[in-house]
Amino acid sequence: MTWRDELSTIAVIASGGAIGASARWAVATQLAPSNLDGFPWHTFAVNVLGCLLIGLASTRIARPSIAWSFASTGLLGGFTTMSAFAVELNDLAESGAIATMLAYLASTLVIGFAVLAVAEAVPGPVDDVAEGPEGIE
Repeated sequence: MTWRDELSTIAVIASGGAIGASARWAVATQLAPSNLDGFPWHTFAVNVLGCLLIGLASTRIARPSIAWSFASTGLLGGFTTMSAFAVELNDLAESGAIATMLAYLASTLVIGFAVLAVAEAVPGPVDDVAEGPEGIE
């Protein structure tokens, strides 16, 4: 892969990340918790939706490809957020909302995995055509 191909890939990933992060912000502004002890619905929603979308993408986009880099690393990488999940778990624990923290932890992991598995089971063709500049797969 040439340096130009690498720069093209980085640009594709960065544009996907910008779109994903903007979408996460939009969801967060609509579903923000009313107080610290409240369930962090905004992060839960983006992470579960991200699991669903990556499951669908994994059965429809060839890997590796520029389209996969855009969708998985860029768009969904910018959309989902492990770091916010960890901070919110810590905030809930520090505030004494242990039951909410445990419910958030368990439901995110269980439901996230379940929607990923369901999405991957949905029939759909994988696009075997590599996209992008010559040499990028």
